[in-house]
Amino acid sequence: MFAFALASEAPADSPLLTTLFVVLAGAGVAALIAQRLRMAAIPAYLFIGAVIGPNALGLVEAGPGLESLQSLALVLLMFGIGLLLDTTSFRGALGRIVFIGIAAVSGTILLLWPLCLVFGLHAPSALVIAIAFANSSTAIVMRVLQAKRQTQRISGRLCLALLIVQDLSVILALITLPIIGVWAGVATDLVDPEATGFARLSELLANGGLALAGVGALIAFGRFVLPFILREAARVGSTEILTILSVAFAIGAAGLTSLLGLSLELGAFLGGFLLSSTPFRHHLSGQIGTIRDLFLAVFFTALGLSISFVDIAANLPLVIFGTLGLILLKGLAIALSCWFSGTTVGSALKVGLSLAQASEFGLVILTVAGPTGVGILDAVTLGKATAIVALTLLFTPFLMSLADLINDRFNLTQTAPWIKKATLVDADERADFIEKHDDIPRRHIIVAGFGVIGRAVVDRLAHTDTTITIIEMNLQTVRTQTRHGKSILYGDVSDPEVLESAGIHNADALILAIPDEEAVLRACRTAKHLNPDVYIIARTSFLSRAMIAISLGANETVVEEMATAEAMDRLIQRVLERHEAEDNSRRESAQRARHAQESRSESPSGASQDSAEDPKQEPRNED
Repeated sequence: MFAFALASEAPADSPLLTTLFVVLAGAGVAALIAQRLRMAAIPAYLFIGAVIGPNALGLVEAGPGLESLQSLALVLLMFGIGLLLDTTSFRGALGRIVFIGIAAVSGTILLLWPLCLVFGLHAPSALVIAIAFANSSTAIVMRVLQAKRQTQRISGRLCLALLIVQDLSVILALITLPIIGVWAGVATDLVDPEATGFARLSELLANGGLALAGVGALIAFGRFVLPFILREAARVGSTEILTILSVAFAIGAAGLTSLLGLSLELGAFLGGFLLSSTPFRHHLSGQIGTIRDLFLAVFFTALGLSISFVDIAANLPLVIFGTLGLILLKGLAIALSCWFSGTTVGSALKVGLSLAQASEFGLVILTVAGPTGVGILDAVTLGKATAIVALTLLFTPFLMSLADLINDRFNLTQTAPWIKKATLVDADERADFIEKHDDIPRRHIIVAGFGVIGRAVVDRLAHTDTTITIIEMNLQTVRTQTRHGKSILYGDVSDPEVLESAGIHNADALILAIPDEEAVLRACRTAKHLNPDVYIIARTSFLSRAMIAISLGANETVVEEMATAEAMDRLIQRVLERHEAEDNSRRESAQRARHAQESRSESPSGASQDSAEDPKQEPRNED
């Protein structure tokens, strides 16, 4: 593991190992308490980070090693998000998505700028804070959406699309900060006030051209070279090499974009996005899930180290009003942008409240604009703004749960009256948008394994009114069946990410036809956890394993030794019946031959006997 590698390379008296231990132990205890209280883990990580940080107990201080772990956690998160990005989700609605993103960011800045002026800030400082607050937390929002299993809902996909637009706007924000610094009249080394506009434009174009060339080379490598390498790894049956190469590509892409002056997260996202068009995306997402969760615990706990309870208490009224104003105005701007573009009221409310917080990128912008950067913000203003960001991050999971509660309670499926085609509406909401009285829901069945047994099952189900999704670990089979039009995924059926991608939450049945018993048992447990109502039919080799599968959630089992015994019993019965039939046939033939022989031997004596008896017959009375 990267973290322990850092620790092992450090000297024996290095505080990194102790810091990592305190952070992980605190995160684990906080997550356990949050689970007991039925709360999200992310606010617990932030809170425990503030408690053990330098502004409270002082057990941990941020350092280069911890910052490296934070960066790696964000890289893995953005790589995983890019892997699951389905470009076909917004087919026919890309223009609306771009409009929503631009309108949401612009509207947020225009609403927050006057609010900051009300609190007594100068116009340049107020504009910088409004720009910083216009971004939302990709890490927290996507993490909560994944925990709620809502990444494939239209609200989840809209959140992801808007977050991408916001992340791209960070580049523009960082470019404009020096210009705002000149407006504010502060001395800065980032922009020479004596420089001509042509020189500044030339430098900007040169740097932009270099960045575009580097990103283009990254895209070409990820699109044409990397899939070939991964196919070779999958062909030899090494899923470990597949995962290692993919994570290496994500880290390398993040490093390249960082060298080009862009963010690490953007490169990692591009790496995952390039792999999302390959059959490996679901498998890779599941493989990096555990290590990603570990580093994210470190990331959010380390992020909480910067929170100061003393500063929040000293400016409590301003921080509270600023937090409420940010949530209300930003949530309103985003929700209206979504509703105007064709979503339902419920989806717009979910997106608005989900993205109403500030972000880690906002902290970056504030830091660059602070006293150690451009100098637009003083230390006091920077501390207040940081406290507001921290509070909005803490409230995000509760706001997202509140949006779900309101939507479920009031069934907000209304769209704008000028929307004629429901392209940004979930399937269950579209039923209310378009009348389909004769539409009968089809059953959804997942079949794991496409060998002899799996093919027989799929062929039988093909004649029924069901939708079938296949999960298979043979890459060649996946590619072939994909060309034939079947819905098939590459991945391990015991991986929750793969099961979710196959639609386990809406599945009526899961048929485990794979020969790997350990994977079957893990899949039973995982599937029942994700969907307690799914009907599971599991294949096992031995009766003892079948009993374990049933205890883990399988409803029915097909035991190979029992099936073999039954098949052999049927074969024996068939052989015995055939032998008995042959014996009966021989007996009947022998009996018929004996009867025929007896008939031939008795025919002459019978004739003489009849003639001898004729004279003894009484004469007829002819009278």
